[in-house]
Amino acid sequence: MKLLLENWREYIKEDVGSIVSNVNNIPMYRGTRSGDPNVLPSGPAYFISSEMYARTYGDVGEFRLNIQNPKVVDRETWLNTYDTIALRMNPTALDDLEQEGYDSVVMETDTAIGPMYTVMVLDAERSVK
Repeated sequence: MKLLLENWREYIKEDVGSIVSNVNNIPMYRGTRSGDPNVLPSGPAYFISSEMYARTYGDVGEFRLNIQNPKVVDRETWLNTYDTIALRMNPTALDDLEQEGYDSVVMETDTAIGPMYTVMVLDAERSVK
């Protein structure tokens, strides 16, 4: 049982490392309904690997991220905890992430053309290259 747990922890680390590498090495997009899409907000910010999806929010800026320790979550957790509406209802989720040592949250979605990453960083200025 102990060996199984150790192997599982190693597998999870490997998977998170792969996601970090993928997110940090592809263009990430941010759409905005008003203002310059290339200007980052101070504090949290959302990014997505699909330029087309980002365009649903308006003009789009392209960025390269530099996340180090993301919390990887499934769709249900994203929608219930880290989506913009969920965070308005319970902003303490951001404090919890910081206290747990995370710099971002990542949701990976399988699509017909490969994985799509949705990322919320806690500090946009620090997490963008």
